[in-house]
Amino acid sequence: MFGVRSVKVGEVEVPGPELFWMSAWDVWYPLFFQVVLIQGQGVTALVNTGPPSDLNPINVLWRQQLGSRAELRRAPEEEIVPALSAVGVRPEDVTHIILTPFQLYTTGNVPLFTNAEICVSKKGWIHYHTTHDHPHDARWNSSPSTFSFTWSPTHGHGCVFSRTKTSSCRGCVPGGPEATTGPRSRWRLNQSMAPS
Repeated sequence: MFGVRSVKVGEVEVPGPELFWMSAWDVWYPLFFQVVLIQGQGVTALVNTGPPSDLNPINVLWRQQLGSRAELRRAPEEEIVPALSAVGVRPEDVTHIILTPFQLYTTGNVPLFTNAEICVSKKGWIHYHTTHDHPHDARWNSSPSTFSFTWSPTHGHGCVFSRTKTSSCRGCVPGGPEATTGPRSRWRLNQSMAPS
């Protein structure tokens, strides 16, 4: 049996089109940022890690796009470490991190979880390294500068990153057959992982 709970890690106000495709242009809505904690059977998994400690990089972009009303706000107890502590979890207790979407407000605290396997979708990982035309695809807006992981495919459906083992990488490889570092590297896509 697994327990699932949502933990608030910030909030923002956004105009209608951010939530409802091309509608409610003049209405602003509150949007709460959450991480999801899943516990059971020896697993303590976290879906997303919340925004980074420094909200300025996110807020600079959001202010440019939507104005100051759209700044991400967070109470001190909503920072990821105190928020998890309030439910009895320390960063070192987390065994798995699942990232979706691949944006700084979800990946911002990955470096704190030193014992966790990092899980992302294969499609998302390929997109991250091959698509650069949309503002959502800006590297500084998607991942902390301290990412450093090895990569291995899992059952053809996703990627698992680990800080402790080097695994053969059949796809996105930074300059060789072994995966060693993440987003700050120059990655290339091999045919075996080309999007279909």
